[in-house]
Amino acid sequence: PNFVEACMTSNFEDPGVLPLVLDALRYVMDVILDNIEDIDRPVMPEILQQFHRLSGVDQHCNYFYNRYARGHVDSIAEYLEEPQDYLVVHRQYSNLKLLVSMMNYMGRRRGFEIIFNRIGMYNGDGSGAPVCSLTELEYYIRAITYLRVLYAKPFTKKYFRTFHEILLTRLSNVSDDELKAITPGSKDAIETVVSQLEMLLRDVRQDLNAEEIIEKFKMRMAKRLIVCPLLNYRIKGVSHINDVLAIISNYEANKANYMSISRTSLPRPLLSSEWLADFLTSEKVPELVLGDEDAVRAARAPATHVELMKRSTDILFFLAAQGQLSDDLLETLWKAAEEASQERVVFAILVNIMRKLSPEQLDIVDAKLRGMLPDELHDVHVDLIREFTEAALPKIRERNELSFGLDLLWQGLQVSSPFYVSEATADYIIEALCDLITRDPNFTVLSLVSAAALQNLRSGSSVTMSVKALHRIINCLPTSRAATTRGRAAPKSRERVLLEMHNDQKLLQLCIDEFKAFHEGGGDAPARERSAMPKKKSTSKLNVLSPAASEANLLDEVKEAVTTRLNFIAFYVQNCSVELAFAQILHLYNACTLYKIFDDETNYILRWLADVSPHEAVSNTRSNSLVTMSRETLFNVFEQLLCKNDASLRFEILSEDGYKCIERYFKLVNSCLRPSRLTIQTDGRLYVENAELKGFDILWSILLRCESSVVRQQVSEFIILLQLQLSKRLSKRAVWEGFVDRCMRELAAVLDAPADGGKEGSAIHVLKLLRTFLMEIKIPDTEITASTKPSLATIPAQILGPDESILRVIVKSSMKNFLNRECRLVVHGRRTTVGMLRRRIAALMKYPPNQTRILNRRGEYLPVARYDADTLENASLLQYGLVEADLRLDAGADTASYMHPPPAEDPDNDRLRPLYLLANNPEYFSLLFRLLNAAPEVMDETWALMELLPPNESSVAQIRALDGSFMSTDLSGGDASAVPEVLHRLKIATGIVESSFDAFLAADEKAAANAWISAFVKKGGISYLLRLLTSSDVQSMASSSLGKNCLTAVLKLTSLFAQGLDAAAANGKALSGGGGDDANGDGAAGEGDAKADVDMGYAEEVRRVLVQDMDQRDILRLLERLLEVIHYVASTAKERVLTEDEKEALKELKREEQRRRRFETFKSMATNAAGKALERENSFLSGEADSEGGGDGGASGDGASLTTEAIVCKNSIDLFVAVSRYHPRALVPLADAAVLRDAALYGILRNPEKNIRVVVARGVVRICEIGTAANVAARFAKMFCDALPSVPEHGARSREFYLTLCRIVKFPGALANLDVPTLCGHLNDTIMGRGYVERGPDKEDFVLSGTVALLKELLVGARETGMPGVDALRTILGRGGLLQELFERCLFAIPAGAGSGAGS
Repeated sequence: PNFVEACMTSNFEDPGVLPLVLDALRYVMDVILDNIEDIDRPVMPEILQQFHRLSGVDQHCNYFYNRYARGHVDSIAEYLEEPQDYLVVHRQYSNLKLLVSMMNYMGRRRGFEIIFNRIGMYNGDGSGAPVCSLTELEYYIRAITYLRVLYAKPFTKKYFRTFHEILLTRLSNVSDDELKAITPGSKDAIETVVSQLEMLLRDVRQDLNAEEIIEKFKMRMAKRLIVCPLLNYRIKGVSHINDVLAIISNYEANKANYMSISRTSLPRPLLSSEWLADFLTSEKVPELVLGDEDAVRAARAPATHVELMKRSTDILFFLAAQGQLSDDLLETLWKAAEEASQERVVFAILVNIMRKLSPEQLDIVDAKLRGMLPDELHDVHVDLIREFTEAALPKIRERNELSFGLDLLWQGLQVSSPFYVSEATADYIIEALCDLITRDPNFTVLSLVSAAALQNLRSGSSVTMSVKALHRIINCLPTSRAATTRGRAAPKSRERVLLEMHNDQKLLQLCIDEFKAFHEGGGDAPARERSAMPKKKSTSKLNVLSPAASEANLLDEVKEAVTTRLNFIAFYVQNCSVELAFAQILHLYNACTLYKIFDDETNYILRWLADVSPHEAVSNTRSNSLVTMSRETLFNVFEQLLCKNDASLRFEILSEDGYKCIERYFKLVNSCLRPSRLTIQTDGRLYVENAELKGFDILWSILLRCESSVVRQQVSEFIILLQLQLSKRLSKRAVWEGFVDRCMRELAAVLDAPADGGKEGSAIHVLKLLRTFLMEIKIPDTEITASTKPSLATIPAQILGPDESILRVIVKSSMKNFLNRECRLVVHGRRTTVGMLRRRIAALMKYPPNQTRILNRRGEYLPVARYDADTLENASLLQYGLVEADLRLDAGADTASYMHPPPAEDPDNDRLRPLYLLANNPEYFSLLFRLLNAAPEVMDETWALMELLPPNESSVAQIRALDGSFMSTDLSGGDASAVPEVLHRLKIATGIVESSFDAFLAADEKAAANAWISAFVKKGGISYLLRLLTSSDVQSMASSSLGKNCLTAVLKLTSLFAQGLDAAAANGKALSGGGGDDANGDGAAGEGDAKADVDMGYAEEVRRVLVQDMDQRDILRLLERLLEVIHYVASTAKERVLTEDEKEALKELKREEQRRRRFETFKSMATNAAGKALERENSFLSGEADSEGGGDGGASGDGASLTTEAIVCKNSIDLFVAVSRYHPRALVPLADAAVLRDAALYGILRNPEKNIRVVVARGVVRICEIGTAANVAARFAKMFCDALPSVPEHGARSREFYLTLCRIVKFPGALANLDVPTLCGHLNDTIMGRGYVERGPDKEDFVLSGTVALLKELLVGARETGMPGVDALRTILGRGGLLQELFERCLFAIPAGAGSGAGS
């Protein structure tokens, strides 16, 4: 082979050598032909390779033929002049002279005849195996096809007359071993030979249809593959037949439009349907695929496979369409279904070919089907029966009875069914019936099934399933509007069928009578039906239900029976022009309420009543008919059934469905009255036209009696909606005053009623309703955040007054927009001035009003002198409903002398009238105080309501007059009834005192406040406050929320006086804003430079009471009482579990706090000449309060964001610090007292509420600051260090403890009572015993970080104070100790020799 390749590819040119090469190549051809002619042995691959080279197929070796055909022809002229009997040289192929010469030589050597004979020759040893292998065949056909354009015509006619037949016959006789040897996935030798033969025939046998010949061969080859033992080739054979059938089917279906369709999208079939059908039947292809025993035995084929059967559908469908699906083949198909593994496949085939069967074959299928159905039906059986029924519809129409599979489907739904049918299969049967009805143009199925269902209704047999089937099959029909064909009504529609049943069969009354009979029988029909039903055959013990499970299943069946019947009746009246009479509804209602079968059946009938109720749009029409019922029926249902709290409908156990039904009928009845009392818009919104709503008392009864919290919430929301959605013709004042009066009368009735256990609950429901209503109409100024952003559209326009509107305010800062916040305010365009708007924005943002400016549309500041007194309407700020405000760094020239403008709110504002009415009506106000002495839950809800109200004018007048009644009540003796009155008075007094702190308060108002303060102090007010604090039972007051609020008020008012005294002593003037809260309770007024010029004539009186008149024992008792308050109140606190919404709100608050800090930092840097930001006080703990919603604003202001317990602790600490500042020596005996230890350690370490831990921690630091002379810090340090061994068990709660202790040890002398070396050794052991690596940002080890920080502070303090024994710490912490451990584990290894030398 190598020599042949060298001869045919060498470019060495020598005319003398060329004849020798040709002789050598011809000799090689002789060798090749001798090998091919020898039938006793296979031809070697090397021989075949040389044959390809010499015949020109190998393009690499064609160089010899191409090169020497053009040059040196003289030296080989004798070769070229030989006769051309087999191949001839055409003009266009003149370069193939040498190749033609070689092939003619081969022809003269009988080469073509030898190849022909070898292809058609078979062994004579009895095996009949072909002599020529597939590999040889591929070589031969490639060479012969390659030379197809060079053959001489005589040779062509003779040689190729039967060549293709011999070749295809050889391929058809391919052996199983040859198929196994073919590599799967690649283009095999058979495909190559066929494609080469197709090219050959196109050129050498143009008289033949080469494509048709090849296609027929492929069909024969497909049959050969089907009988081979290899499954992949068997599937390939069936798939090829299916592909051909698909082309024929597609062409037959679209041949009418064939001329308009491109050939690529619709190929023309090469074989006719007749030939293909004859081939399939004559070759018994479907029998082989289906596994017919005789056909398989005759073809010596293996047994069929389920994958082959799956692919036989197209073949059988084609034969059935051609009318050549024999009964024997159908019998073979049924026989194949006897195998369990093939049953589903056979059924799927039958489903697809059923509609192509002949009428005679359908009779066969009918008999076979009835004989082979199993005891339990499945979806596959239902599919088969459905297709059979559809195919047999003409026969069913002739008989006009349930037959030909339709009876089998119906039997599957009956109690007397011979089959077991699961619930899912039953639904599938009903779906099959619906499918048959939609496919039946004559509606025979509908008529027969409907008649059978009605017969069951009359006989009481299988009613539930019959009603469900009837419901579904009628529902599948089109509506009258949709059931049109070419502008004419279709013969059957949903409405027409129902109306015919109503007129002919009285179906509605029949259903109602059956429903009554069902309940009179106690609902035992499902039990009877279950006993009559065939049972599922199973040998497993797990399928045996326990008695409890069986009873539960039976109850579910009864519920389904009731639901099915009610749903069909609702469907009936909703889709047919038939009205429900009240008598019919009454029968159904009584059956489900008075004779109910199960407890929850009342909810079923109420839900049904809501479903059959008329649509809201129909209620606004003047017609008496409301589609499902008349107006009279609607009123009777509401008045006689839904408005009675009797045995049939008890409001105490009313469910959510029941309430929705009552609410719906309430809306419909009031909208149907003439004139209408309620208008329902198309979008569902309603408007009250008349306050005298029919059935409104029922809503109140449900609210007061219902035990379900969900129902109470829904009825409360609906009652409030009725108060808010008022039409313009109604007076809001009259309606809302009437509603408030109704609430108060209900509360009075509840209080006067005898105690029956539900009295407190009714009062709470009414109080919540009233409070929610007041919150809806009050609409306070609100900041809108990302997590709490309310939609402005949620505020109905009906709530606002005639001149009120919603104003959005975008608040920014002049420092590069560090702030960008949005607020919502309700303003009065003709009364609210620009100055008032500035004050409200400043209060909401907690910023000085003299540094808050309003901008116009051009972004310019509105001049104060010109615009502050103007109303918003005159200032043109309401045109777009949006205003921008700017928070400046400092006050402007025109706002330096700013004072709050006088209030201009309308006291007769309809929106705020209910709040003033509740606060100032003596009857209402006294009733609220009666409620404050009720049960704790009622007391808490009442106080939450009272906090929404403005101050009582009568009480304010009495307190301002300082009559004897103000300070006559105390809390001694544990009298809880005095707490509400004392609390109310203290809140008013606190408001008066706080107003004096406002630096921007008008001079006359400030003078009045200072005058009252002076009179209060001179009349013994301070002594009264101290008496309240020392004489009350702290433990009992700490156990109730109202008592905690009262303690807060006493402590806050007392601490205000004490802090004010301290501020007066410091600057000789007034109480500055930094010492307390401003009028808004946020302390923002103190951020300006203005100070409150207050007459401090009362300061001496305060000093006398707090400093001079109190001896050491009284001071100590007062301080101990404050510590008891902290301890007892903190012990009642519980850890808050935040909801997801609260967590998102806290995240937004934290982000806003960060923006505020950047704002303040920028402000401090701008005002500080050194350019340094001012350090915030107690910043080491402020972040902790922020993270829980109790940020710095809450801890230093009024604590609005803190819990009640945290506020009490904060006020107690404020007063403790204020008193201790004037009596520092009292801290010495108190520092060792158990009450201080309990309050400090419990509040900082053991308390579950983080806000309390932060507040108490700050308080301890403040006490250390004022007790430096008494060295209180040393005592606190000793107390805290003694508790260190138990700290690690508190985990994350220990963070405040460690931070506080780190601050304490920094005070001078704090380490005096500590054994620092021993303590450091203990801390060293704690650190070494804990893991160093944190597992994530949320898994910080607070004990480890706190211990390391404390160790650092102790070492710094010991070094600075020169404490003895510090040198011993070098051994503990140095080389070989903690430092080396930390370095080597966390950083890097300490270099050798690092511990030697100076300064090591």
